[in-house]
Amino acid sequence: MPVNTELKMSIPSHVELFCELRNNPELSDLVFVVGPTQKKFYGHKLLFSLVSPFFEKLFYTEDWKSKQGSFKQIELPQVDPKHFKIVYEFVYQQSADFTNIDSVKILGLSLKLKIIDLQTYCIKRIRKSLNLDNCMQVFQQINELGSKRLVTWAIGFIELRSFELLVQKGILNEIPIPTIVHILSSQRLCVPEIELVRRVYEKGVYLCEKEGLEIEASNIKEKVSELVPLIRLELSVTEHYDEIVKYDIFDQSTIVSALRLVIQVYTKQSSYQFPYKRARLKTSYEK
Repeated sequence: MPVNTELKMSIPSHVELFCELRNNPELSDLVFVVGPTQKKFYGHKLLFSLVSPFFEKLFYTEDWKSKQGSFKQIELPQVDPKHFKIVYEFVYQQSADFTNIDSVKILGLSLKLKIIDLQTYCIKRIRKSLNLDNCMQVFQQINELGSKRLVTWAIGFIELRSFELLVQKGILNEIPIPTIVHILSSQRLCVPEIELVRRVYEKGVYLCEKEGLEIEASNIKEKVSELVPLIRLELSVTEHYDEIVKYDIFDQSTIVSALRLVIQVYTKQSSYQFPYKRARLKTSYEK
């Protein structure tokens, strides 16, 4: 029996049907009141329950049913209506149009609302757009989301490109101290330790200039006090001793301890293993 192709083409897809229903007050059983302007988005409990376990649990708990009738209202006063609109559009048409700048914001909202497909979509988009110019900003934004898995993934990219970022681009001056602490704590940076000494010293000078302080050893040392302990001085102290002393950001006792460790290793009094640089293991970004 021949297939009636005209009839098949005339039947709209489920996505098209959902799009026809969106933001229709007459045919909705749900409204989101979003942001300080209280912008309204009309929707359907069934559809939001299908895409999010958060909404599924919310709509069908006994407590929720007892407080409201068949028409539900959800207030999201802290959410930007621009960002919620993107989430809303994705729920109805399984695609979204937004800039790379908004990707992390949308990801954060999708994590909060537990819309798994949108999370996957955002992560793929962030991975694709990540580069040397935006990776630090993306890392800081992801860090604010509080997801350890995503932070680990973001730091992996920085580890992979650490020499270009920290040495060639000298990016430490552009990022806050807590972020630098997170980066320097990694054991997978592909950077000789003496380069970290130089970059940390430059960061101290930069902060002094920014705050109008005298460029002197005590001020520089104070500004980078959280960073200095993260440098593995024993990896560079013998080869670059004069330069390290010149920067004057390490206590004399720290330098002596590093030298003593080197002597103990070479005289086989210590089992410490000297890597050529920090371990070049497979980063979380590459996995």
